[in-house]
Formats: sequence, structure tokens, C-alpha cells
Amino acid sequence: MTPSSDLSSEPDDPSLVCSRCGATLQPEDELCAWCGQPVGTQFEPTTNLIARRPFTPPIVHQGDTGFGPGSLAILQFLPSGICKTLTADLPVVLGRHAFPSAEDVLDLTEFNSVQHGVSRRHCMLLRRGDRLVVIDLASSNGTYLNDERLLPYQEYAIAHGDRLILGTLHLAVFFKPATGEEG
Repeated sequence: MTPSSDLSSEPDDPSLVCSRCGATLQPEDELCAWCGQPVGTQFEPTTNLIARRPFTPPIVHQGDTGFGPGSLAILQFLPSGICKTLTADLPVVLGRHAFPSAEDVLDLTEFNSVQHGVSRRHCMLLRRGDRLVVIDLASSNGTYLNDERLLPYQEYAIAHGDRLILGTLHLAVFFKPATGEEG
């Protein structure tokens, strides 16, 4: 049974629909019978705490750390293989859009970020000279670079081929040098 099965017809009053799951509410309800959301509150998912350390596959070698001007960072989300490309217009925060939405956040909602324990503002990628660095933003479930848990607000250089884990969301980072550079 899903919340939509409670929606046999659209209610005349939109306030009688749960903002979290869409189930039909009765005027006397204080909580949604389906999901437990208090009636009259706007749902914004919270970061789930992960009870275990994420599995980190061994990294055989570390690639080049050079990230010159015009280079692109390619984030490959695992296991889907979907890639997101970041230009030199860093910094960018990896996380989930907060309300109101923040323009500097790369929204990872499509990768089930809530279930993976990704915070709204989980970590930041930015350029430092000719390096790409990652900074954990005191996320609830931590950020890992390869097999190392990062200390909050400390900079760590990323190399071509490194793995980042946000909560339990895995991604590989690859560099594409600017046109004309060797790579």
C-alpha cells in the first residue's frame, strides 16, 4: 500500500493533503496516518545518521594532483556511472538543495542522497592554485577521501582517480585538462 492509494480523489481543500507523502488527511488529524508528519508543517528531509562506516574499496594508485586553469573535474557517481562535470568556476558545495535553494550547491538528490546520509551542505570542492581540494563542512556522516575520513574544515588535495564518499554515496573524481595540456 502506498500513500497514493489513499488519494482516490483530489480533496477540495489542498490543506487536507500531507506535504510529505501526499496522503489524504481528515480535518481532525494532527498527524498523517501514513507517514506520521505533523499536519500543517512543511516537510524537509533531515540527514539520516549512518550506523556504520561506509565500505571503501582499495585504491591501487593515486593519480596526478595537477588541476590547472581551465581543467574540468568529472564526478562519476557509483554504481550508476552517471557523471557530472564541474568547470573551473569552483567552489561548489556537494549536498542537497536547502530551502530556499542555494545556487552554490550541486544537488545530489537524484542519487538518493537522503538515504545515503548526505547533508544539505556536505562538502566543498575548490581550486587552490593548481590543485583541487575537498573540505568536509562538518557533515553528519562524514566525507571520506579514498579510505581516510576527513576532518571538518580541513583541506585535502584530490588526485585524478580518487574516490570520495559522502555518507555512503560513492563517487570517483577524474580530471580533464584544459585543451592543449597533457593529461
